[in-house]
Amino acid sequence: MFQHIFKTAFRNFLGHKNSFFINLIGLSTGLACALFIYLWVNDERSFDQFHEKAVYQFMSNHPNDAGIETWRWSPGELGESIKNELPEVEAATSASGIIPSSFILKLDDQKAKVQGQFVDNQYFQTFSYPILVGNPKELLPVKNSIALSESVAMRLFNTTENLIGKTLDWDLDQFGNQAVISGVFEDVPNNSSKQFDVVLSYEFYKEMLGKSINWGNYNAETYATFAPGTDIDAFNAKVKNYIAQKRENDGTELFVQAYTDRYLFDKFEGGKQAGGRITYVRLFSLIAVFILLIACINFMNLSTARGTVRLKEVGVKKTLGADRKVLMAQYLGESVLLTSVALIFAIVLVFLLLPQFNQITDKQLTLNFHPQLLMVLLGITLITGIFAGSYPAFHLSSFKPVAILKGKIRNSVSELWAREGLVVFQFVLSLVLIVAVTVIYQQVQYIQDKNLGYDKEQVLYFSLEGKGRQNPTTLIEEVKKLPSVVNASSMWGSFVGRSSSTGGGFEWEGRDPDQQIRFNHLWVSQDALEL
Repeated sequence: MFQHIFKTAFRNFLGHKNSFFINLIGLSTGLACALFIYLWVNDERSFDQFHEKAVYQFMSNHPNDAGIETWRWSPGELGESIKNELPEVEAATSASGIIPSSFILKLDDQKAKVQGQFVDNQYFQTFSYPILVGNPKELLPVKNSIALSESVAMRLFNTTENLIGKTLDWDLDQFGNQAVISGVFEDVPNNSSKQFDVVLSYEFYKEMLGKSINWGNYNAETYATFAPGTDIDAFNAKVKNYIAQKRENDGTELFVQAYTDRYLFDKFEGGKQAGGRITYVRLFSLIAVFILLIACINFMNLSTARGTVRLKEVGVKKTLGADRKVLMAQYLGESVLLTSVALIFAIVLVFLLLPQFNQITDKQLTLNFHPQLLMVLLGITLITGIFAGSYPAFHLSSFKPVAILKGKIRNSVSELWAREGLVVFQFVLSLVLIVAVTVIYQQVQYIQDKNLGYDKEQVLYFSLEGKGRQNPTTLIEEVKKLPSVVNASSMWGSFVGRSSSTGGGFEWEGRDPDQQIRFNHLWVSQDALEL
């Protein structure tokens, strides 16, 4: 049976090369687009899923006159406090970014630019970042301890062995002259929403900030794991006014969010979760289905249009005793076979275009044929092949042999409506996708051309590093002396996005004491506004 289907399909492909190649191009292009979208969606959905424990992050809602703002930041004292006071909390850990976020590690003539964060000793017991060298329960024993990622250790020492106790110089003068290596951990995976190369001691961070670590300063991220059976909704109700218990007249409300939702469900409106990147995941998944539908309908229409050529074949086979099931199996088999060939071409296309796709999406996707991907490819092939060949199979196998051989076949009104309906549906989907691409293109152009309130032409921005960060005023004066420079200045943060804000410290005549207003602010040097 399978040998007969294969032979018949091969002969039909050779006998109708034009329609075969049109179908092959349509299906392979559609499958390649769907495969690209699958790789992207699968990568998006994999973010933060590798952690073994169910970790939750403490979030904070801040009501003000403009509405409710939701932050991922929490007071620096929160982690230790909830661990001691809330029995539902099994373990808690705190972390904070380093300012500046990147700095230079030096070993003799070797240098490495790294991203870092402050963490406490519970951090690597809470999150599943494997430790290669060092004690996971006390990875940062002293305040100037530093743990390196495997790639940073290899870059500086060309090994991960026997590094504990060795020292490194850095350009963080406010943290001292040297750091002592206390451990090495595996590189953070690409599908982690938190990316860092090194970690420093959170105790050092608290000592450095001193009185700035208080219940009114949101300068840390707090994570926790809970005892088995904890009702998260009940816990959220319990900790809602936790900050107000520590700081009078504070309207901030606490709640926890699953850490695995951090990446995809990152949008909040009015203090409630309101989607995020998950919207794009769902949208692109729908687009992939639409693309496959268009390819399948195109296959149906071409096969049905060519069906009259094969009517005599159907009549002869039915006369010789072939029943409808055999003919349906033949046409569906041909369709699945063609889809399988198209899938091979689609995989080749993906391999060739994947570097450009990664550049566009800013990802590092690979096409590894693991069991999950093989099952997906098999499923797509069967579903697409059966769906694309279903209408021709049912349509052609339904004719009576006497009517076929006498040439008395007439298309019914329902058949004409079905074919024309498929064509209309195909064109509607195509137009929807074309219009969507046009709108997105215009939105991108609008963003690029929008007047942001300042003249961005001929303005260069770069981060200060090394000795330039130690004395920016001197650097700026030297830059101003360059003949091509009209003006120069510096700022901490960015004036095209929020960098820092405060809700206190401002008083004016007639102010309502219950009024909550949050001011965004920047630290700038002389000539910043003029520039």
